[in-house]
Formats: sequence, structure tokens, C-alpha cells
Amino acid sequence: MDHVLNPKEMERMGAFRESPSGRSLTEKQNYELTSITGILERSVHEQGAYRKTLEQYTAAFASSNDISVPKANAIIWNAYEARTGR
Repeated sequence: MDHVLNPKEMERMGAFRESPSGRSLTEKQNYELTSITGILERSVHEQGAYRKTLEQYTAAFASSNDISVPKANAIIWNAYEARTGR
């Protein structure tokens, strides 16, 4: 799934990649985060909520990247905040 970022989102995601949360991530992980944050944003717009979607994608991201669920949750949340600016 491709998510096209507007210039502001690209700038914010670039800053995220330089942050403590994003610095150690691979290009593949950053691509996954761009997709996940797009899904979360769409969930907020369509359903007005994101918690269940966040939990599901956090578990999947943690499992596929061999990191703890709390760490995955923090990374995804930081990426979402960076992408959306909120």
C-alpha cells in the first residue's frame, strides 16, 4: 500500500527519522510506519477512533520487528504525531 505524503508530511517524517525514535529504524521499517500512520489517520477520519487499529498494528509491528509492544507503540505513536503534526 503506497501512501503519498504531502510536502509538510515529508518534512515532518524526515525530522522523525532523525529523532531518537526514528534514528535506529531501517528504510523498510520507515516505509511500514508511513503505511501504518496512513491507516491510523484514515481510521480516525472514518470511525473517529484509532485505539483498536493502533493496538492491532502495534502488535504486528512489534512481532515482525522483534521489539516489545510498548516500544512499538511509542514508535508508531511518535511517527503518527510527526506525520500528522498533532
